Amino acid sequence: MSFFEYFRKKPSPQQVRNQAVDNELDSLRAFYPVEEREDFNSAEDYPKVTDLTSAGLGAYSMNIHVSTDACARVKQLIADLGLTDALSSGDFHTYRNGAEAVSLQSAALGKGISLLLITNSSRLLHALTDVSPPAPWLAFPTVDASVLGSLQGELEHWWQSYWWPYWQSLTHEQRKNWLLNPDYPEAWREYIQLQEAFATDDRESSI
Repeated sequence: MSFFEYFRKKPSPQQVRNQAVDNELDSLRAFYPVEEREDFNSAEDYPKVTDLTSAGLGAYSMNIHVSTDACARVKQLIADLGLTDALSSGDFHTYRNGAEAVSLQSAALGKGISLLLITNSSRLLHALTDVSPPAPWLAFPTVDASVLGSLQGELEHWWQSYWWPYWQSLTHEQRKNWLLNPDYPEAWREYIQLQEAFATDDRESSI
C-alpha cells in the first residue's frame, strides 16, 4: 500500500492503515535519524507540516496537491538546494546532499499531482511557500458544480484532504474576495459558498 492510500478513506480498520504506514516508512528511517532532526515551526495553517518523530523519523511530512507545473517547480527547487543524490526506496524517490534529504511520493489526482514530501530540510520547508491546490474547476474540469451534490470518489478525497483545509486557512477577507471574484466560475463560487454555510452551521450547532 502506498503512503497516499493512508490519506484516502479506506474501508479497512485504522490499525491496518497505521501498520501500512509504518511499513512504508521503515524504508526511510536510515535517511532520517531521530537524533539529527532539525527544529521547524511553520507559521502557516496550510499546508500542514507534521513532525514524524513519533513514527521513528527525524523528519517532517507535507502532503499537497499541486498542478503539474507547480510539481515541476517543487522538483526544481529541490535540485536548486543541492539535493541531487538520487535513489529509490519503496514507493519513494529520495534526494540527498550529505545528511540533508527529501523523499517524494507522487500520484495523479484529477488534473494535478498529489505530492507527499518527507524531509529533514528546514531550508526546503521554508522555501515551499506557494503550494496551494489548483482551483476546483482546474483540478476537475469535467465536474459541473451547478448540479454537484454530495462529494464522492477522487473529488471527495481531494476536497477533504487538500481544498477544504486550504480554504479554511484563508482569512475571512480572502474568502470573501475569492467568492466575489467574477473571473471564477459562478457555479463553483456558489457551491463553495454553500459548503461554507454548512460548515458554519455545523460549528455553531456543536457549541
